[in-house]
Amino acid sequence: MPVPSAEWLMREKDKAQKLAIGLERSKHLSPSHVMVVDADDLISNKIAEFVKRNSEQTGWHFNKGYIHEYTNNYLYYLRKEFGEYCGSSVIIKPDLFHYLFIDFGNKDSVETNFYDHTCKCLPAHKIVLNNIPFCGAIYSRTNGDNIFAVDAFYTKLVPKFDFFANVKHLTRFRLITSKTRKEFGFYEI
Repeated sequence: MPVPSAEWLMREKDKAQKLAIGLERSKHLSPSHVMVVDADDLISNKIAEFVKRNSEQTGWHFNKGYIHEYTNNYLYYLRKEFGEYCGSSVIIKPDLFHYLFIDFGNKDSVETNFYDHTCKCLPAHKIVLNNIPFCGAIYSRTNGDNIFAVDAFYTKLVPKFDFFANVKHLTRFRLITSKTRKEFGFYEI
C-alpha cells in the first residue's frame, strides 16, 4: 500500500485498512486473541503466557504502562489510562475486533472507519475488557517514526507552579533496568 498523505483522516483510514488486512491474514493461525502493536512500541514478554492461561476471557485493555521518549534513560509510569495514549494497549478475541472501529460512513467499508484503541466504542456493544494486571507495554515516543507522538509528553501533565503535583510527577519516573530490558526486549540504539 502507498504511504498515506499527511492528513490525519487519511492516515487513520490507511491504518484501518492495514489492520483489517492483518486480521484477515491472521485467521489461518486460528488465534484465541489478537493485539495491535505499533512497530515502535515494546510489549511485555508476560503477555503470551497470560493470554494462554486466560484464553476464555473476551480480552484486556492496558490501564498501566510506561512511556519512553527517545534517547532518555528512564521511563514514565502511567498507573491509569495508559490506553488513552498508546495504541499497543488492547488484546481482544478476533471475532470482536471489528467492534474497535468507529464508523464514519458506510458500516460495511473499513475505508470509512478508524481504529479506537481507547475502547470507548465497546460499551455500546456491551463488550467489557478487563485491565491486564501488569504493565503490558512501553509507548515509544519522539523517535522519528511516530505519526502523532512528536513532542514532549511529560511537560504537558503537570501545572508548572504546583509543587505537590510536581513531586507526585517525579515519583513516576523509572530507570531502565536490566529486568525491564529483558521483559520488554528493550535495547539501546
